[in-house]
Amino acid sequence: MNHLTTKRPKTVTIKLQWYAVLRKFSPDIRLEVYEAVFDYIAFGDVRPLSQAAEMAFEFIRFEIDQAAERRRIAAARRAEKAAAETTAVDNAEPTATETNAPQPEPQTQQTETPIPTRLPRKLKKKLKKEQLQLHNQVTSAKSAAECRRRADGCRLSALHSLRRDASPLSQEP
Repeated sequence: MNHLTTKRPKTVTIKLQWYAVLRKFSPDIRLEVYEAVFDYIAFGDVRPLSQAAEMAFEFIRFEIDQAAERRRIAAARRAEKAAAETTAVDNAEPTATETNAPQPEPQTQQTETPIPTRLPRKLKKKLKKEQLQLHNQVTSAKSAAECRRRADGCRLSALHSLRRDASPLSQEP
């Protein structure tokens, strides 16, 4: 592999299991394997190694290549998902303001604000919770207003009946 044509990672994870296995070998073989790993990661070069070092390096190289493939597949999925979301937004129906159509009268009732899909999960949960709290407050205010209206109606009818009973026309001589 040529390091100029292949995108190489800027960081790498060194696994402790590699150290545990290589610790059993002589310092010269360990150094040979470590240098081979870094040369492979940084430049994509595979140089000739001793037999023991080559065997250890091949196992490590296999793991490095698997991790790179997993990252490549994940990046491709993210790119496909972003492209699909962009296409969905581009294909959406034009709104009334975009088509210069007459706009309907503004509603007095509060509607739920849609939450964008590209927000982090924690932020989405927080926004949903705040929307629910606001909805509950509006509903409570409407309920309280309805109760007051009904109570006022009951009081008014009670006052009318008291006035009717107390009026001089309704009293018998």
